[in-house]
Amino acid sequence: MGRLVIACICGLGGSPALAQAHDLGVECKQKSGTAEIVIEVYYDDDSPAIGAKVEVFDMSNKPVGSGKTDGNGFWHFLAPAPGLYHVKADAGAGHLAHDKITVRDWQTEEIDSPESSIQSGAPREERTRFPWLKFGIGVGTIFLFSLAFRAARILSRARSAAE
Repeated sequence: MGRLVIACICGLGGSPALAQAHDLGVECKQKSGTAEIVIEVYYDDDSPAIGAKVEVFDMSNKPVGSGKTDGNGFWHFLAPAPGLYHVKADAGAGHLAHDKITVRDWQTEEIDSPESSIQSGAPREERTRFPWLKFGIGVGTIFLFSLAFRAARILSRARSAAE
């Protein structure tokens, strides 16, 4: 029975690698008809990452802009030359987010909406919704470990009674 308890503890101890407690997200938009890029940094609970450091790099890793988010989690900067860029957001305490953006030529290209997403990653709605599947897997795992522990205790008592 002692081995089963240790196995359960080890099994549960290995599961935090799947958890993403207070994950950081970044959303990048290019305003239509202007040279402005808006970057919003947020946590997975949909709260703004205030004062997060944001850096933008070209594909050769040369910095093209940096700043900090405001009280609403936004940082605005002038669009660099059209092309592919890498955005890094750091809210401290290990909260990092990375994404690639494709900056369009704001003077010649039509942009779909007044603020069009230019990022490659998952949209904010997807990153901030409640993770029902992960929640179900976690509860199911706890339930199965409880059943296994209970079965081991019953078998242990049966063996003790038989001796």
